[in-house]
Amino acid sequence: MINDVVKIFSPFYYKAPATEHQNIKSQYCTQFIRKYEENPNNQPETWGCKVHTTFGKRTKKLEQVKDLYNNDIMRFFDQIKMPPVNVDTSDIWYNVYGKGQWQENHHHHGNPEVYFSAVHLLKYNKEIHPPLIFNSPQHILMTPCNLGRYSNTGYWDLDHVVDANEGDIIIFPSFLEHQVNVQESDEERVTISFNIKITPHTQQQQNTEGKLVVEKLDNPYTENYHDEMLKNFMDQMGISF
Repeated sequence: MINDVVKIFSPFYYKAPATEHQNIKSQYCTQFIRKYEENPNNQPETWGCKVHTTFGKRTKKLEQVKDLYNNDIMRFFDQIKMPPVNVDTSDIWYNVYGKGQWQENHHHHGNPEVYFSAVHLLKYNKEIHPPLIFNSPQHILMTPCNLGRYSNTGYWDLDHVVDANEGDIIIFPSFLEHQVNVQESDEERVTISFNIKITPHTQQQQNTEGKLVVEKLDNPYTENYHDEMLKNFMDQMGISF
């Protein structure tokens, strides 16, 4: 009998330079910082942090930015072999962090159609700005014993620090909890975040709502649709059924 450890349901994230980074930064970054200076702490009352954000507010500027991320989303889907779907970046906002500000541990999975979320590092210096940190889905189990310090398997790790550069976009499953620790620098850290809604589609062309469309399914509402999507994710992660 051969002893073996079989990895299952492994979380992941995608990281790549945003294709329109310079365009977006040159048009909007200065405006975002100016708004931050007018009102540094405007986070929702339910958030346990301090940050300048437009979360929950529809702004004309960000609605214009949404389509500039289409190529990044399609590259990500190609990487994970995403099956045919409609894609809609319906929620988009920016965050500006100044000295003493932070983002508490949280996730973005509230809407059942939201499968992925993204963070674009619009103004970011890894030498002085706090990184994006993902927290283990098993942290409730792992935290009391803190076994991560004794193992190099990754399974027992409580968190993962994303090694990224300015201009990178990080896309990840929306259920993954993440945070940004307290910033010590006076230089603003600026990000744009958005959620990605996914639904099966029945037409091949771009629809009138502006959703991205990835290839047509012969019958997108087959009962094994979600099984197919899961299998593609599992294949990408090298996991066997």
